[in-house]
Amino acid sequence: MLEAILIIFLVIVTVILLALLMPIRIIGCASGGTDAEFRGAGRVMFFAGLAGGGAEYADGNLRIGLYIGPKRVYEIDASRASTLTNRHPNKKKTKDKKAEHKKSKESANKSACQPDKPSLSEKICRLRLAVRKYSTYAGIAFREVRSLFRIDRIILRTMMGFTDPSKTGQAIGVLYALNGVLPAHVFIRPEWDFTREVFRGDADVRVTFRTWLFWIHLVRAIWSVERFRRKERAACGDTLTPQEA
Repeated sequence: MLEAILIIFLVIVTVILLALLMPIRIIGCASGGTDAEFRGAGRVMFFAGLAGGGAEYADGNLRIGLYIGPKRVYEIDASRASTLTNRHPNKKKTKDKKAEHKKSKESANKSACQPDKPSLSEKICRLRLAVRKYSTYAGIAFREVRSLFRIDRIILRTMMGFTDPSKTGQAIGVLYALNGVLPAHVFIRPEWDFTREVFRGDADVRVTFRTWLFWIHLVRAIWSVERFRRKERAACGDTLTPQEA
């Protein structure tokens, strides 16, 4: 019995470690246009694309499913679930009334004991510190996150047509010229219709999230944020006068 529990525990730990280290495949596609309804689908596949979940939207219906490889093994109609949650409007109204009553009480308490408003210089100082802090955090996040994603493939297919056939030809020529500038994994496949005004397109995107790199960059980001905070504390300490200290 103990050996079976130990084996199950080791299997669970191994699966969790593989999920935390193996890359994640992100697959998405969408289509729509002037003569076609919008359709979209997306999947997030763990274990380098072995298993995961996704959603599909078509004709106003949203379906969520579980996948093993490209095959869907389980599906839920999310649009039907949303209609079931909206069957009791009276309960929702009572909840809204309670929330409004609570907000009115809180506003009354705040107005009764409202502190003095800060001056304009204090507001400007706080705003400047907040902008500096959050811009630094955003820079750290962008620097660490940009290398985690690898674009495997982006294919864009378009069907274009204008009332003037010459404009249609010019637009198609521009799209073909863009293929020479774009990276090799990004490709545009234009099609045309000189007889009518139409615009339709679909996109196929495949992205890989490098999970094992995520943990390295997470540690680096935490270290950068802590170093920035230490500098901020040191700067605040230097601004104090001997009498204030």
